[in-house]
This record gives sequence, C-alpha cells and structure tokens, in this order.
Amino acid sequence: MKSEKCNLVSIITVVYNAEKVIEKTLESIINQTCKDIELIIIDGKSTDSTLKIVNRYAEKVSYLVSEKDNGIYDAMNKGLKAAKGEYVTFLNAGDYYCDSFVLENLFNNSPKADIVYGDMFIEKDSITKPYYQRSLAFEKEELLKHGTRVVCHQAIFVKTAIAPQYDIQYKYKAELNWYFDIVESQKELHCHHVPIPVVYYTLGGYGWVNYKWNLLEWVKLVYKRYGISTLIKYKYHSIVIKKLIYRYGGILKFIFR
Repeated sequence: MKSEKCNLVSIITVVYNAEKVIEKTLESIINQTCKDIELIIIDGKSTDSTLKIVNRYAEKVSYLVSEKDNGIYDAMNKGLKAAKGEYVTFLNAGDYYCDSFVLENLFNNSPKADIVYGDMFIEKDSITKPYYQRSLAFEKEELLKHGTRVVCHQAIFVKTAIAPQYDIQYKYKAELNWYFDIVESQKELHCHHVPIPVVYYTLGGYGWVNYKWNLLEWVKLVYKRYGISTLIKYKYHSIVIKKLIYRYGGILKFIFR
C-alpha cells in the first residue's frame, strides 16, 4: 500500500506480534484532531492476529509492509524511506498518545523548527501510577550527559529532510547514535520544546530487559564517537554505577538482605 503526499507528519509504527496492544496505538493516532498525517506501518511478518487488526484500519493507513527484517532499527529505516511528511516520528506498538490533541497542540504552538518535541508519562506496570518526565534540551552536551533520557523517542518530531537512517550495528543505542547524527549534521539546529505530555511510554521493552547490555553499548558508542576523554569528562563510570543500582537495586537488596 503506497502513500499519498502528506504535508505535515509521517507517523511510523513498527510492530511484530503485538495483537494485544496494536489497536490502542492505532486508535491514539487515528483519533488525533490533526488529520494532516500519514500512518506508516512496518510489520515484521507477524504470525498472530496483528495484521487482521491493522486491516480493520486499512483506509487510515497510508503505507503498509509486512516482511521479515533485521531488527527494530532495520524496520524503522524502512519507515523512514517511505515517509513523505514534513516531519517524521515513531509510535511503536504498545505506546500511545496522551490525548487526541497532542499533534494539534505541538504544531499550533511551534515555529517552523527542525525538531519539535514534548514530554512523556512513563508506565512501569498496570498497578503503579505513571510518572511525568520532562524532556531536556536537545543538544549534544545534554545527550552526552544523559543519553536517551534527553527526550523520549516517541515524543520527538524531526524534519524528514534531516532524518538519517539508523545505524543497525547498534542493537540498543541506535536511537542515541541517530540523535548524535542529527545534531552533528546541521551547523544550526533549530529545536522547539513544547512542555506538554505527548506519549505514554511503557517500560519493559528490549532495551529495558537487556539493561546491562544496553548500558554497555551506550559507553561503547560514546567511546567510539568521542574517545575516552569524553567518558572521563562526563564521569561515565559514575553514571554506569548509578544506573545499575537504579535498575537492579531491588534484586541486590533481595540477595543481600
């Protein structure tokens, strides 16, 4: 299914065997009051009922492909190649917009920036109340200090003309590498932060489950791009320890109680 010309936002949804959550994601996109969007769905050849659910919304979908891929970032690259909107963003299966006015509020209150982004609610589980996380300044200094904590991937809208492909050598930190590629590709990058909640993001994905390897790849990425002096300058040894305690502190308390 090929897309028509879209003037504003291309929303790319990557999905694989997500029959339990895909409809909630699609509904949050389709119910936006801003209709100047194209919905791109990249399915990894799902074997459950995902495609049946997607096909219920066929007339709202601008582009759909279902085929095997080489991981989530390979799938996201396919979406980028198909995108025709002025801006591109990702809302993968399981994540959803906070309300129907998100896109309208973002773009009605934004200058013609290269990047427009907002904040998010983080959901740990179905019991714990989601907590609000405000994005930081989208700039190299903050990315080096805080990594992908700077902004939720699902809450950032990048001009398609400056959105590079993801480097799929990275299993966990291709997103952070993508951010570095963007900030270093422009002499002047015009970013606009709108302080509103954009998405609900649920912990428990690939990077969260493989947290220690995710963290290790972050260090390797920064070392490869900027050298050991940057690791020392930003005290990555301290960052790693704090993050491991944050992620595994409960387990450690249980073991040593």
